[in-house]
Order: sequence, then structure tokens, then C-alpha cells
Amino acid sequence: MSRPIYEYEELLAGFDFIRCHQSHLVNKEHIKSWVKEDGGYLILDNGDEIPISRSKKEILTQALIHLK
Repeated sequence: MSRPIYEYEELLAGFDFIRCHQSHLVNKEHIKSWVKEDGGYLILDNGDEIPISRSKKEILTQALIHLK
């Protein structure tokens, strides 16, 4: 990547992407489930497991409430 992730975060914010970790942006439409054990991680519809940072849990909770 040629830009810092926060720039992509800003560019993709209007397209249902959310930053759930220092190194991860995910499209909310592809989140299959949220496992809260082991520090917490997301399972995407393709089976990938994406970690959730402690500082992003509240933001992620709010974003997923508005998704449904």
C-alpha cells in the first residue's frame, strides 16, 4: 500500500467499511459473526478471522447495530 490505512479508512467510510483493528478494514456486509472469546475477532463470509482491537469494540458495536 502506498498510503497509510487511515486514508483508506476515510475514503471507504461511506461504503460500509469499518476499521476494526490497527491493520484491518472490513466491509460490514461481509461480516458473518463476531466471536467475543480470545480477545474478540470477526468471521467473514469467506471464513477469514479478523482480530478486533480493544479500542475499536465500541465503534464496531455501534456500526453493527445500525447494519441490521
